[in-house]
Amino acid sequence: MNNRRWSFAAGWSDYDGDGDPDLYVANDYGRNCLYRNDAGGFTDVAKTAGVEESQRA
Repeated sequence: MNNRRWSFAAGWSDYDGDGDPDLYVANDYGRNCLYRNDAGGFTDVAKTAGVEESQRA
């Protein structure tokens, strides 16, 4: 994983229901990342999952 952003929160969850823990990283001053666990590696799927953009008021 390559997340060179100002990260301020992270959480593990099985977002795709395959039994592997996936990682969501919320970033400040940049896009958020959702890393899908692909049995030995991680793929950033934030854009396709619709969670890439952070909303600022």
